[in-house]
Amino acid sequence: MRFPAVISMLTLSLLVACNIGVPHQPYKLSGIPKFDKDSAYSFIEKQVSYGPRVPGSAAHDSCALFLISKLKSYGLTVDTQRFSAIRYDSLPLNGINIFASLNPEKKRRILLFAHWDSRFMAERDTDSLMRHRPILGANDGGSGTAVLLELARVMSKHPPKIGVDFLFLDLEDQGPVETKALLDFYKYWGLGAKYWAIHKPPAYKPLWGLELDLVGAKKAKFSIEDYSLYYYGYLIKKIWEIGQTLGYDTLFVEYRSHGLFDDHVVINEYAHIRSVLIIENLPHKYFGSYWHTQQDNLQIIDSNVLGAVGQTVLTTIYNIR
Repeated sequence: MRFPAVISMLTLSLLVACNIGVPHQPYKLSGIPKFDKDSAYSFIEKQVSYGPRVPGSAAHDSCALFLISKLKSYGLTVDTQRFSAIRYDSLPLNGINIFASLNPEKKRRILLFAHWDSRFMAERDTDSLMRHRPILGANDGGSGTAVLLELARVMSKHPPKIGVDFLFLDLEDQGPVETKALLDFYKYWGLGAKYWAIHKPPAYKPLWGLELDLVGAKKAKFSIEDYSLYYYGYLIKKIWEIGQTLGYDTLFVEYRSHGLFDDHVVINEYAHIRSVLIIENLPHKYFGSYWHTQQDNLQIIDSNVLGAVGQTVLTTIYNIR
C-alpha cells in the first residue's frame, strides 16, 4: 500500500529545489549483463501459484520458503528476521523479513528492497462481493519481488564491484482502507520495513537504497516521485536518465509526481539510509485500475515492463564508480 502525500508539499518542494540536478554524464552501456524478463515473469508466476501471500496463510509460509531457497541457490548469504505486529483492527500478525547479501565481504554496498506480502482485502474492487477477499498481488508485491530475484540471479553470475543486499519486506500491505495522516502510515503500514529499520545492525550503512513496487503492469508509467527527489535527488535523476538512454523513455517519463508514503520513506526516516522509489505512478491517476482489486493477477503483467525496470537497475548498479 502506498498513499499520495497531502501534507507539507510546499515545504517539500522548496527542499527538493536544491536537489534535482540531472546528472547528464556518459554511462557505460556495453558489457552490462542482460536482465531476463521471462525469468522475472516466471518468478511472479511462482509467487501467485501459492495464492495470496497474506500473513498467517499457508501461501505466505510457502512463498517465504521459496524465496529463501532461491536466494541460497544463487550463493547469497541469507538471514531471516521473524517479528510480530498488531494490525489496525487488533489482529496479531507474524511476519518474516528476508535479507540476502551478494559479495558480503565488500564494504561499499547498496540496498535493493521490495515487499513480498499481498493485500488481505480488495477494497477497491468494483464487485462488492469480492472486496473482503485477499488478492494475488501479481504486481503489488509480486513484481518488485520478482525483479529482485532476477537481479540476484544475474549478479550472482556477474558480480559487480560493490556489495549488493536484497531485502524482502513483509507486512507492508496490511493497513486500513483509509489512511490520511503520516503518523497513521507509520503505525499501520510498512510494518516490516519499520521493524527492520529499528533492528538493523547499527554498523550497516549502504551507499543508498532503492525500492521497487508496482513495476510490472501493462501500460505502466514511472514518474519521478517527490520524496525520492527530496531524499536523494541525484540518484533518482540518474536512474531516469539511464532508463531513457536505454530507450525506455515511454516508461521513465519526464513527469514529477506527488510524494508517496511507501517503504522507502520508512527506510529513510527510521534506518537513515537515503533511498528512492521506482513505482507505477500515472499522471493524475496514481496507480492502475487493478490496484487493490481482484484484477491484480497475471493478466495485467507485461514482461517487457519488468525487463525495462530490471535492465535499468542493472545498468545503474554497474555504473557505480
